[in-house]
This record gives sequence, structure tokens and C-alpha cells, in this order.
Amino acid sequence: PARTSVNQCSTCAAGRYTQYSSRTHSSQCTACPSGRTTWHGSGHHVYRNQVYDCAYCVAGKWKSGNRCYSCPTGRYGQYSGRTSYNQCTYCPAGKYSQYAGRTRVNNCYSCPSGRYTQYSGRKTVNQCSYCPAGRYNQYSGRTSCTTCAVGRYTQYSGRTAAKASYTWQGCVACPAGKTTKFTSNPTYRNQKTDCGVALPCLAGQWRSGNSCYNCPSGRYTA
Repeated sequence: PARTSVNQCSTCAAGRYTQYSSRTHSSQCTACPSGRTTWHGSGHHVYRNQVYDCAYCVAGKWKSGNRCYSCPTGRYGQYSGRTSYNQCTYCPAGKYSQYAGRTRVNNCYSCPSGRYTQYSGRKTVNQCSYCPAGRYNQYSGRTSCTTCAVGRYTQYSGRTAAKASYTWQGCVACPAGKTTKFTSNPTYRNQKTDCGVALPCLAGQWRSGNSCYNCPSGRYTA
């Protein structure tokens, strides 16, 4: 049928171009060089009449067929020209990203204080685990939690303070004269009843609360 408008001329398909006029078939559109395409997102149209119109997928995207797709959640793409989603880098341990198409590691959010993750590629804050009872995490973006110091405990998870006045804040001190076991195992520091060990002081020392002090000059203890 007769064409009455230039708009009735078909555009070369995504990933193809032609620099010549009077083309009569889609096969006369030339394929873009490897790794490049003319399609860069829904609703985004570019000219397709020069090889220069073929471009690499931008940072944060990867190419499949003749289309560019966003790097998935939990990943980011720092460089252009990616040809597989596996070339999108995982957000590192201690971080997560709930949005697709991120371009930098700085676009990954840090797990908040009181939480951690030792795994990369986390997609939501809910994949950041709470520090278990007996441990705390003061800073964001951590990959592990710290055990309450000897003589302190916390019975709650997700705590953020190394030294706290209340257990819901963090690690609180054992009652005077008591301490926790001299071990790094947090299971011995997650209840007040774990403060059942008398604080040992060496010969030549005396105890006050949860601390041992050296006897002053002129005095001694056996």
C-alpha cells in the first residue's frame, strides 16, 4: 500500500541500524557490534542510522540479546558494557541493596547498628541479622558482633552498647562482687544469672566491685 507519512517507515529493530536510505526490508538493517545495542530502556528512543548509535549498556545495567537490564537487587554495576548479570558485583558483607540498577558500592546500605551480615548480596535490611543475646554491635555495616566484656551481660538481641545502664540498651555490669566466666563464649553472658562467678583477684590485689586493684606500698594480701 502507498505510504503517506515518514512515520509509516519502520524503525530498525533494537540492536540494528542502517545508514542508508530507501531500505526495503529489516534484513538490510546491520547488527550492532558485539556488546552494543540501540535499546537503552523502555520509552527511550535513539536514532538507528549510524554505527555510533550503537552503545554499551550504561553502568548499573547488563545486556541480554538486544536489551539492557538493570543489575538485580543486592548487586551493583560500576562499569558500562556488562553482558551478564553475573558481571554485576554483589554488595559486600555488612551491606544490602533493595533497589535494582545501582552503580556503586556506596549505593549499598549498611546494616544498622545492632545487626550484622557475614554474607554478600543481601537485598533487604531484614537480611541483616540481629546480634544475639550476649553480644552487641555499636556500629553500622558490621559483619559480626562483639561479645559483652567479662563482667557484663545482655539478655536481649540487637543490642548496640558495650556499656549500658539498662539491658535493653546493651551490656550491663554484673552485681558487685560478681562476674561472668572468663571466656569469649557469649552464651555465658546473656542472663543475669551468668554473673555467678566470684571475681578472682591475685595475691597482692584487692577487689572493688568488678575490678581488682594492687595493694598500695606497705600493704599486702596472700
